[in-house]
Amino acid sequence: MNLKKKEEYKPFIGHISQVTKLPYPSWSLSAFDCKTGSKLANIKGSVCNQCYALEGNYRRFHRHTYDINLEIYYNELFVEKFVEFIKLNNLDTFRWFDTGDLQNEILLMKIGQIADKCPNVKFWLPTKEPEILFSYYKMNKETKLNELHPNLIIRLSAFYIDKDPDYKLAHKIGVYVSSVKTGETNCKVFETNNKCGDCRKCTDSNIFEISYKLH
Repeated sequence: MNLKKKEEYKPFIGHISQVTKLPYPSWSLSAFDCKTGSKLANIKGSVCNQCYALEGNYRRFHRHTYDINLEIYYNELFVEKFVEFIKLNNLDTFRWFDTGDLQNEILLMKIGQIADKCPNVKFWLPTKEPEILFSYYKMNKETKLNELHPNLIIRLSAFYIDKDPDYKLAHKIGVYVSSVKTGETNCKVFETNNKCGDCRKCTDSNIFEISYKLH
């Protein structure tokens, strides 16, 4: 995908990622800045214990790039310019965090505002930050998040391999879930050369849980 004016918008919205697995762009932070994930990375059996974003090219080259994004969302034009960029490029799908995670309620609020202003775009946000989600839910008078931002598909991830995510919390606050399994899964990316292609299960609000194959 050839994104228009990517560099021109960078001072306002930060770095936009284009990973080979996805047919649509994403916006990310360094995995070193994950609040929960950085702790899980040290725990055997956790989904973060062998995190790809703490190794290789991510470790060597990407840290500085993502440091820009760590501050950019405080820019007062962040939401306005992000919406402009999405509409300019006629995007219909967008991912938050191919690496990294939510930092606070401010970032989640701005992500929600962007989704509200782009109602025809499906946004996918995987996260391991249940406390931020619950706090945001309380901030919004306990409105379920999938009702507050219908086109923002937030998936609360399981912390451990072959363990369930927090179903109770997910149902309470109105988010979806994901898990990592060693057995059968409903994500079949491992059968398609690790490329998502036309599949949009992760952004499908009719699919409550996505399970990914451990790799």
